[in-house]
Amino acid sequence: MKTCVIVPVYNHEQAIPQVVEKLKVYGLPCLLINDGSSSLCSQVLVRLRLAGIGLDYPFKPPGEWRQRRGGYRGFKEAVRLGFTHAITNRCRWSARL
Repeated sequence: MKTCVIVPVYNHEQAIPQVVEKLKVYGLPCLLINDGSSSLCSQVLVRLRLAGIGLDYPFKPPGEWRQRRGGYRGFKEAVRLGFTHAITNRCRWSARL
């Protein structure tokens, strides 16, 4: 079983470093999906990735599809990277891959 955490991020530049830090205790790779965030939040995600704290996958969906598509994109990335299970903060998306 290969598990990761998927976190769709939309303009949470102040909260996301704290969230990722708290997730580190579980020792699971963290896929941060940029769900159309501002440039400031995007910069925070890039800094986290460069520090080796999270894997940042830029994704900018159109209009109102923001969080739903970001979660979906996260699962697609998880499958592409070989993960068999994923946990996310979007409860309806948590599933075996």
